[in-house]
Amino acid sequence: MKKFYPLIAITLIAMPAFSQLTLLKSGGATSFGGAGIGSRVIFADFSTGAIGGTDGTVAGTANIPPGTVYLGNGDAVAAVNNRIVFAGVDATSGNEVWSSDGTLAGTIKLMDINPGAGNSDIAGGTNNLPVVNGYAYFSANDGTGIRKLYRTNGTVVGTSLVKDLGSVTISFPLLVSPIGSNLYFFVNGKQLWKSDGTGAGTVLVKDFSPGGATTTFSNMFIGSGTYTYFLANDGTNGMELWRTDGTLAGTIMLANYGAGSSDGFSLFGGSDDWNAASYNNMLLFQPNNAGAKLYKTDGSIAGTVMVTDLNPGGGGGLSIGNGFSVWNNFYFAGNGSIYKSDGTAVGTTQVKFVGPNNINMLEPQENLGNSVSPGNFAGGKFFFIADDGVNGNELWVSDGSNAGTFMLKNIAPGSASAFPANDERYFYTKYKLYFAANDATNGVELWETDGTTIGTVMTMNINPGAGSSNAEVFGVSLNSNKMVLSASDGTGTNIYSLNATVVPFPLSLTDFTAQLRNTEVQLNWTTQNEINVSHFNVQRSVTGKEFAIIGKVNATNNQSQNNYGFTDGNYGKSGIIYYRLEMVDKDGKITYSKMQTVKLKSGLDFNLSSTRNEILLTTGDANGTANLKITDGSGRIQIQQKLEIAIGETIRLSTANLAAGIYYVTIELNGNRQTKRFVK
Repeated sequence: MKKFYPLIAITLIAMPAFSQLTLLKSGGATSFGGAGIGSRVIFADFSTGAIGGTDGTVAGTANIPPGTVYLGNGDAVAAVNNRIVFAGVDATSGNEVWSSDGTLAGTIKLMDINPGAGNSDIAGGTNNLPVVNGYAYFSANDGTGIRKLYRTNGTVVGTSLVKDLGSVTISFPLLVSPIGSNLYFFVNGKQLWKSDGTGAGTVLVKDFSPGGATTTFSNMFIGSGTYTYFLANDGTNGMELWRTDGTLAGTIMLANYGAGSSDGFSLFGGSDDWNAASYNNMLLFQPNNAGAKLYKTDGSIAGTVMVTDLNPGGGGGLSIGNGFSVWNNFYFAGNGSIYKSDGTAVGTTQVKFVGPNNINMLEPQENLGNSVSPGNFAGGKFFFIADDGVNGNELWVSDGSNAGTFMLKNIAPGSASAFPANDERYFYTKYKLYFAANDATNGVELWETDGTTIGTVMTMNINPGAGSSNAEVFGVSLNSNKMVLSASDGTGTNIYSLNATVVPFPLSLTDFTAQLRNTEVQLNWTTQNEINVSHFNVQRSVTGKEFAIIGKVNATNNQSQNNYGFTDGNYGKSGIIYYRLEMVDKDGKITYSKMQTVKLKSGLDFNLSSTRNEILLTTGDANGTANLKITDGSGRIQIQQKLEIAIGETIRLSTANLAAGIYYVTIELNGNRQTKRFVK
């Protein structure tokens, strides 16, 4: 996962060496990080801690003087409402929460949480501050030594304490996964909490070790459907898979894959990640020592199962956590192959065996300003770096078919590798993938591809000769349609803009689900690349043709991942309900999501069982006064009465006075009727 890192203070110089390339800032012997925020790209300098922003032009490039504010923590950054929120340090306030639009006038301190020169030590997750429904969440110390939960929308009035948890302190770092309107985090190394952004809605979900020692948790949550998944060691079962729906009863361990107290799962990436990913209301995952076996869960114990073994009788491993969805399939690597899955055994297959070495999937970038994800590029193509055992690490492309999966170009001739291991210097746009590669002649330079071999070329040799520019793209300026990148010209690392048609793909709806939960329908959706989006109209239909608006949710307009939720409690009591999103741009343009359906259980959808002298009726999710009758095989009524039905109730009816034979139970409720057969 890519992070946003610190910043710069230098002179503006126009650079005529390349007609496509413009020097925006010279940085000396330093390195940069950055991300696209709204119409600008905000960047940072590692060595000085200074921040700046650009619209892709020299005149529109601004530097925030280091004397104003320094970036205090490269992990405590988020994109909110076309601004960055960050942990900043100035001369009088220590480490506090700031926001900026990349200009001096637009850079402000939001709150002095630890008054005076004391540090509040702003902290978030392991990869930037988490954002839920337009607010960035963080923990901070107000001087009492207790870390408390805060949130901000990038404005002074929108920055506030969410809750003081009293004697407990929020873990460092803050661990969050948004599902709908809630976020989850751990405190004191043993308690799971949730918050909807209000004090009253910030509550303890489960204490894993009441009054006892701390437990062990993964530093990553994964949300899918109505559940949030995480790993936990409760002191008895080792590190195992858990899920929560935000209630104590709904927080359960799904399976024990480690014998006894042994760990069923391993953490990697500094205890940040585990081998799992969200897909189509499911969690796909792989426990320890599972070889090439793919597992899934729908959040229930019965639904936590192995999907298939992709290498029966053999070893190997699958890289689920680095996979991603393209159209209707989930693609991942393992055992030198590319695989795809729709969550079923028959739908989980090998796309192509590439070679004996590891494969690095170029997954959607998780920077503050997200670019186009693979599923939206060039008709669904995606890219990966692989060594086929002959040509070294080179760039490959796939459209999901065997024939459409091939090496684009042997950039570094022979067995030399064009890419160092686990290189993350790549950037998706609507039209092209930009990446850093070494052709063994010109050093590491900026390359591009449109998904074809002939279209895979060096964009520019920024550091001529064998020297490397180590170019890395940060984002796109929407106003000037220019790409902003850092690169070395041989004398220092600078910020440049590149003239190119690189406007990011329009709003990407990466996930939309509708699920019945108790007496409500919970709608959740996730977007990327929100640009000039006004709002979402939530629409409902009982026919799938005529839709009515039942709610409106304002867009946050962040290019990074956005998570939304809406609850429908007035959907009716039976039948099939259809939902869709009407996505409205600020200019009035409208697009629609695919429909999601929810099949409602009826109070008439009862279960029937019989014994010698009675029948048992277990009702569904409706209630009211129902008419019941029992008829024999000739249609004659044997028993008739009214019943008061409650949700989930089991009703016993005596059949002692009935002769042996075949009978039918009919229940009418709210104008609906259902009949079931039993034998005495």
